[in-house]
Amino acid sequence: MQWVWVDFLGDPRDRYFLDLIGKTERAAVERSSLVSEDVNRLTVQTGVRVVWDKEYATPTRVEIGKSPSIVGDGRGIYVVDNQGRRGILGGKAAELSWTVETDGPLRAVLRVEGWYVTEQGERLARAVVRYHFYHGRAFFTMDHTFIFAEDTDKLWFKEVAVRFPWQGKDSARARFGVKDAADIATDIGGDRDEAWIFQDDYPHFAQTRTHFSSGKNGKPLKEGEVAAGWCEAADGASGITVAVQDLARQFPKELSADHRGVTARLWSNRGGKELDYRPSTLMDDYYGKDWLGAMKKGPVQGEMVPCDAEGFRKLSPSALGSARTHFLLCAYHLEPPNLTTTPRLAAAFDRPPVALADPAWLCASGALWPVAPKDEKRFPKAEEFISEFFDIWLSRMKDFPMNGWIGRGVGPELSYEKREDGKTYASLYRLNNIAAYHTPKNVWVGYYRS
Repeated sequence: MQWVWVDFLGDPRDRYFLDLIGKTERAAVERSSLVSEDVNRLTVQTGVRVVWDKEYATPTRVEIGKSPSIVGDGRGIYVVDNQGRRGILGGKAAELSWTVETDGPLRAVLRVEGWYVTEQGERLARAVVRYHFYHGRAFFTMDHTFIFAEDTDKLWFKEVAVRFPWQGKDSARARFGVKDAADIATDIGGDRDEAWIFQDDYPHFAQTRTHFSSGKNGKPLKEGEVAAGWCEAADGASGITVAVQDLARQFPKELSADHRGVTARLWSNRGGKELDYRPSTLMDDYYGKDWLGAMKKGPVQGEMVPCDAEGFRKLSPSALGSARTHFLLCAYHLEPPNLTTTPRLAAAFDRPPVALADPAWLCASGALWPVAPKDEKRFPKAEEFISEFFDIWLSRMKDFPMNGWIGRGVGPELSYEKREDGKTYASLYRLNNIAAYHTPKNVWVGYYRS
C-alpha cells in the first residue's frame, strides 16, 4: 500500500491521529445513498435536505429539522457585466448539465455546468459548480469555477456572486468576522436592511495596503485591515453561515446579509473596480504604476515584451478561456447563535488540515522519482543549500505577493530584481510568460522530502 484515503467527519474542536499498525483491512460499509433524482429534481438528504430544480444551479428549497422550509428561486449564482446586464446560471438557455459524481454512505458530490445567460438568452460566461455534502451534517461546501467564455476586450464584469437563501424573522442579526479583532454585529430584521463587509485591498505585487470596510443601509459601521471571510445571519430560532476561503487574499470580495439570505460577492464592485483584464486597467487598478512605471524604456527578449508603462498599455491579450475557482461553505443551524462555534467552523474551512506521511516513507514509496529524504547529519551542506532555496522563495513571495482575484495562486517567479527604491520586483518578462521552468515543481519536491 502506497497511499491511504482517510474520509471521516470531524469536529474542529478535536484532534485526530492516524496510526496503522500491522495488517489493516477495510471494514464493510453498508451501502446507502444520500442523493435521490428524478427527471426534474435533485435532492440531497444529510443533516439538511436540499432540493434543486435541474433548470437552475442553486437550491430551490432547504429544510432543516422541523423548521419551515426555506424557499429559493434557483437564481442565486449570477453575474453583472460591464453593460449592466444580469446573467444567471439557470434557465433553459443556460443548458445546465447535472452529474452525481459521488453518492456514498458518508458523502455526496453534485456537479453542474452551464452558461450564465440574460433574460434574452445572451451568453455572458460559463461556470462549473460542485456541491459537497457530508452525512449527518447541516452544511455543504461549494467549488465555484468561473470561466471567461467571451472576448474580454469587449465584455468584462462588475459583479460575480453566489446567494444562499434563508428566511429570518424581525429579530434577525448579522455578524461578520474580523481577523484578530472583535466581530461586527448589527440588526437586519427590516425589509430593507442589508449589512455587508467588503475587502477592497490586500498586499499584492508592489502594493502593501490592506483594508476592509463594513456598513449597513449605506452607513459605515467599521473599518480595519483583514476580514476573516465569514458571515452569520441568525434570529435565535435558525441561522445561516457563509464563508469564502482565502477571502482577503482574493480581493475584492464582499459578504452581505439580509433577513432573506447571504450573498458572497466573489468579485465586488462596491469600490468601483471592474473585473477587467485589459492592460490599461490592470496597470492602474491592480499591478500599480510604481512597478511598471519604474521599468527602463526598451524591449526585453527582442520585441516580445515592452518593458515600460506606455508599451504595456498597448498590449492586447485576452483572458478568454481563463478561469478562477473559489471555495465556499454554507451551514444552516437551528440553535441560537454561539460566539465561538461559527468562527471555529469558518477557521477550519479557511485553513483545512494537511496530513502528510513520514518523508522517509514517502521517498521510499516510489510515488515520485528517486529522491532522498531530508538528512542534515549525512548531507549538511546540501541540506543547507536546499533550506536557503526555501528561505529565498518564501521571502520573494512576501516581498512581491501574488494575491487578488487576478494573481492568487501564481508564483513563485523565476526572476526578481531589486530596484533603486529598495523594493524587490518580479521580472515582467518571466511573469508575462509564466516562464518559471521547474521552480514550482522543485518547491513541491523539497516540501515532499522534508
